[in-house]
Amino acid sequence: MAETEQLSGQEAAKPTAAGIYDVYLAGSKHTDAERAAATQLRTAVPEAEIIAGANRAFHQRATRWLAEQGIRQFLDLGAGLPTQNNTHEVVQRINRDARGGVRRRRPPCGRPRPGARGGFGEH
Repeated sequence: MAETEQLSGQEAAKPTAAGIYDVYLAGSKHTDAERAAATQLRTAVPEAEIIAGANRAFHQRATRWLAEQGIRQFLDLGAGLPTQNNTHEVVQRINRDARGGVRRRRPPCGRPRPGARGGFGEH
């Protein structure tokens, strides 16, 4: 993974919840350590991957519905690394003029911050 090369060896070896979530969503923004942790968690909690998928599906349905109702401003309060079909991607499929921002409690899992895309900036 290209992002792993940008992380220190210690950071790349420490799995994050966001990276494990990304593994379960068939994303590409996770490290080998996160893939291994996801496998261990799947063994201990077999339904973990199903729960992650259901959580993401609900988020996307709710976001899509709000955009279809005419909501044009969104604030994505995140805690980790972006993954598949983020809020801004779902919203802007419905309304290209929608605006919003991403607010993270801390930098995304120690990884470089992605640039602002399509009117959604990270703060």
